Parts: sequence; C-alpha cells; structure tokens
Amino acid sequence: MITRRTLANLLVWLPIAGHEALLAHAEWADFAGRLTRALKSLKRDEFLILETRGDPYYVQFACRADDGLRIEAVSNGYLPAEKCLSAKHREKLLELGWNPPTHFPGELDRLGRSWSGSPNYFLHVAAPISHAAIASLAIATLRGVYGAARPSEVPYTAFRNGAGTIAVPALEVEHRPGALSALIAALAKRRST
Repeated sequence: MITRRTLANLLVWLPIAGHEALLAHAEWADFAGRLTRALKSLKRDEFLILETRGDPYYVQFACRADDGLRIEAVSNGYLPAEKCLSAKHREKLLELGWNPPTHFPGELDRLGRSWSGSPNYFLHVAAPISHAAIASLAIATLRGVYGAARPSEVPYTAFRNGAGTIAVPALEVEHRPGALSALIAALAKRRST
C-alpha cells in the first residue's frame, strides 16, 4: 500500500503528468475501499447510483430481497444520441463482465417485467457478495468506459424504496439527493417517446 508520505516523496521525482496520474490512481484506490464499505452497508430495498458529473452515465446498485445485489451500467437505451456509447465502449463493458442489455427501455418480455434482464448492462450477484470485486467493476466502468478522471467527478444519489433519499457517508463524495428526481423525470420522458 502506498502511504501519503511515500506518495509525496515519489511526486518530487515525477514529471507533472506523472503527478496527476499517480494522484488519480491513489484517489481511485482509496475510493474503492470507501465504495466497498458503502456497498456492504446497503440494506434490502436500498439503491445507490454513482453518476459521472456533467454526463448522463451511471452505475447503479440495488440491494435485493434475497440478499443479492443487482448492478446496472447505463446503456445507449437511456442515453441521448450525442452521448451514446461507441462500439469500442460497448465491447469494453462486455470484456469487464457485464451482461448485455436484453431489451429496450419500456419493452417487456412475454411474462412482464422481471429480474432476468435489463435495458442496461447488468449483473445479478447472489450472496455471498464480494463487495470489493463489485466496487472494482464499478470503478473500471466509471473510469475506463464512462471517462470519470477522479472520484470527485462521481457524485451519488441513494434512496430506500418507498422511503426517500438516504445518505451514504462512507463514500465521501458529493451527495446529490435532488438528482434522483431529475433522473426519474428524464427516464420517464425517455420511456414515453
């Protein structure tokens, strides 16, 4: 593990571009631990959404009744045309281990809406859950696919089904409780078109 003192000593010897890369790496490593703790703290029917600041990209987590976790990464079905993921980015999501979207937003299967698929990239993780592995996947997606440079560019929204917004202080990033209503309105508008 790199301590802050070791990091400070290394920074003296690196060019400026190296400083930024090393600082970003250390920040993401620290955020991975915080996200792992936050995911462990989620209770049944609680949701956590990590967004990219200034873009419509997100990774969301839903704690399920069976003690499992449903994780989704936004797909082109919910993105405006100018922000759609390229073929390279869609392939990267599959390489990271995400399941591909199974249907378009608003489209139901023969039996109605179920947990068996999603219009987003998704995973169902049964208990026992490796929260650290899930945090690593989310970070790889936010950084490598959605372009977040630092954890400070990833505010969150969290809520409990039927009980409103909740705070997840373990994340130590911006909490945007009002963003949830904007997200829901945008999704509803998207589904109606």
